[in-house]
This record gives sequence, C-alpha cells and structure tokens, in this order.
Amino acid sequence: MSQNSFLHLQTRRLTLRPFALDDTALAARILRNPRVVFWRKKRMPVNDIRKGVKRSVDKLNPYGLGWWLLFEKDSDELVGSIMLQPLANTFHIEIGYHLLPAHWGKGYATEAARLILSFGFQALGLRHIHAVVLARNRPSLGVIGKLGFEQKGTLIHANLVHRNYRLERNDYLAKKKTTS
Repeated sequence: MSQNSFLHLQTRRLTLRPFALDDTALAARILRNPRVVFWRKKRMPVNDIRKGVKRSVDKLNPYGLGWWLLFEKDSDELVGSIMLQPLANTFHIEIGYHLLPAHWGKGYATEAARLILSFGFQALGLRHIHAVVLARNRPSLGVIGKLGFEQKGTLIHANLVHRNYRLERNDYLAKKKTTS
C-alpha cells in the first residue's frame, strides 16, 4: 500500500482511495461529464485535471486532505469522487463530491460524505468543515441537509455565487452519538 495508506477508507458499500498520480483518466470521466459539472460552459481541460490530481497527491495527501475516488465494493465500478480540501481564498476546509449519473439517487454521496466528515473531525481534528453549493443543485442541498450543515451566507466560488454551509465538529459528534 502507498505511504498514504491511512487515507484508504471504506463504508458498507463503498471503497474510497486517494487519487494516485495515474488517475487522470478516471478523474476526467467524472469531471468532464457535463451532467456532473453542469455549471461549466466548457469541459474541464485534461491538463487542469492532471494538475488537480498532482496537487491532491503531492500537496494535500500528506496532511490527510485531498480527493478520493469512490468505487462500489461489490463491483469495483467507479462511482465518483469526494474531496476534503482548502476552500479557495480562505483558511477553511471544504467537503465536496461528484457522482457519475448512473449512481445518482443511491445514497452514495451521503454515505461517502459521512465517512469523510468523520475522518476530518476525528482523525484530523478539524473544528469545522464547509460545503459550498449552488442554489440550483437540489440533490447536493439534500445531502448537506441530511448531514446537518447550516447555511452561513453566500460566497463567490469558481466565479459563481454559492451558498456557504458549515458544520461544527461538536455538533457533528453530538448528532453522531445520538444516531449510533
């Protein structure tokens, strides 16, 4: 296993593994899909995806952050990706996820996000985690709601107005304790 083996995670139905340097093609399947990144007018250049993969591996993984690929445990089929990374132009950490359309509506985003939140709060000791969501992204708003995030206003992210949500570690751990 890699030097970042502590980043290999599992849920009941999913395997999460951090991006590796040779994962550009897998990441591109997700990030160049116009239904997944519906807010982009043009497809993301493969070179930008390659740079993002390299940033995740080289700059974020050593701190327990970065991007993970999601795979169904039973079939090893690519489901999507999830990330825990610095929110641009802030000192905050954000969670985000992108699922391939074939896997929408199965609860995978919520399942993976719960694991990444637990990892961020318990293993990394983060005090709070942000999520930025476009107002028209109803499925993602549903996931954020299930996870207990509270809206804290709006911000400009990727040149678009997003709703800014935040989840405090103490609130997350208290909720987790009552639902366990």
